[in-house]
Amino acid sequence: MSQRILAVLDGGELSDPVLQRALDLVLQSPGAVLRVVTAVELPALLLAEGGLDDGRFEEQSRDEGALLMEEARTVARRRGVEIETAVLTCVDTDVADELVAEAGRWHADAIVVGAPRGGLRRLFRKNLADHLAALTQLPVERVSAAK
Repeated sequence: MSQRILAVLDGGELSDPVLQRALDLVLQSPGAVLRVVTAVELPALLLAEGGLDDGRFEEQSRDEGALLMEEARTVARRRGVEIETAVLTCVDTDVADELVAEAGRWHADAIVVGAPRGGLRRLFRKNLADHLAALTQLPVERVSAAK
């Protein structure tokens, strides 16, 4: 069993199933620790002096990430689990690269992440779960929505 589990939430429909699966893993493994993260993507073009953003996009993005992490802490406490949380900032960096770096910094044993089912939407959207699995040697558990 994994002792240090990194769960990745994006605020989408798979966030709750990912969190619930990660909590299940922690509850099945006494002494396990769960760190829940979300990534805020900030294009440098928006942040540069004279750029397109006056700081509101960055602030709003970070606030949304913080709210998502607070919601995760609340859900975890209801299940009797204390978790660590973090909002990662990705400025013109690949989210998967940043998540793999975070897993390394935190010495994670496994990553739990949402994986959309097939269909047209998946065709046109980069699959974070597949990208993470290609970048790391850690086990990546993919969580899909229930049918």
